[in-house]
Amino acid sequence: AEPPMPDDFAAVLHALYRGDRYWRDADPQLRKETLIWIAETADPAARARRIVRALARVMDGSGR
Repeated sequence: AEPPMPDDFAAVLHALYRGDRYWRDADPQLRKETLIWIAETADPAARARRIVRALARVMDGSGR
């Protein structure tokens, strides 16, 4: 099952044009890994960097 989406990541994803669509179309394993990766840091600066990197990966389809 997919982990819960962090609120900060959800807010940025939903604010992007077609962000929800890119997320829905992303590989399920990429989605799971991304959610865990973002959630495992509590440092706000590191979390913001991870969100930016995760969005880039999801939107360009690179996965890594």
